[in-house]
Amino acid sequence: MTDNLKLFIEEHINLIDVNKFEELYDILHTDTSLIIPTKDVTETLFVAGINPLNYMETIPIHFLRGSNLPLKDFKIPSTITGIETRAFHMTNIEKIDIPEGVIQIAHGVFQACSKLEYVSLPSTLQQIGQYNFAKCNKLRFITYNGTITQFNAILKRRRWATGDTEDPITVKCLDGDILSNEVN
Repeated sequence: MTDNLKLFIEEHINLIDVNKFEELYDILHTDTSLIIPTKDVTETLFVAGINPLNYMETIPIHFLRGSNLPLKDFKIPSTITGIETRAFHMTNIEKIDIPEGVIQIAHGVFQACSKLEYVSLPSTLQQIGQYNFAKCNKLRFITYNGTITQFNAILKRRRWATGDTEDPITVKCLDGDILSNEVN
């Protein structure tokens, strides 16, 4: 395997499909000492110690959906500005700090993450889709890094946090707490 593998992204590229990493995947497979437990390109990159998010601006649709990777305390790079539909759906993620700079979270991004216990949302968030934390049974509160007024200004889809039959989640803002079903 090449010791100094470099990946250059042209400035006009703002979204990279995970499937575009096929060449890197092939390079990883040429090293017979590397154990590859799955054929999924994204998981293979993480197992090899490469975070493909470092080369992206937006986390793509179904990025790690259904992955069994141990994502206990997952770090999203500060260069990310958006997270697409079901990017982390049904993963083992337990804690997620979404960094300042993220402005959009699509639908069902963390849906059915049964181990998810902690979420921090940035004050830069402008839009959030529906069912993002539905079936996240261990999640009791979300930390928001802004005020209640700022949180209420975010464009939120109906049932943005939970499913139709689930209890609301407490949103802890800098100036107080509100329930997910009480926000605008």
